Amino acid sequence: MKYIRTKDGIYEINWFDTDNFGDEKGDIHSNCEITNEADTIEELCDEFIVVSDNCERPIISALPFNELQLYAKGRTKYAICYGAIWCEWGLKYVARMNSDGVLELL
Repeated sequence: MKYIRTKDGIYEINWFDTDNFGDEKGDIHSNCEITNEADTIEELCDEFIVVSDNCERPIISALPFNELQLYAKGRTKYAICYGAIWCEWGLKYVARMNSDGVLELL
């Protein structure tokens, strides 16, 4: 599995061709500029955010991924952990950590 990052998102791809690329849903087209590619989502995120489940205000931000995993272990029912990227309109959540400590694309 491989992931690519464009200026406004991270996408999972199953194949890659420099002339034409896309995912299963057809969300990515050849006119999108790929800024980076990686084997894991966390390599492409700019920030990792923890949000309390009883409010929308981040309680911890800008953690390295390994510290986020340690923080989130056993707390996923009390807090939601996100991977995010900076876009032209601000910070955008692109992934959410599951109970196993693995980021999944939103």
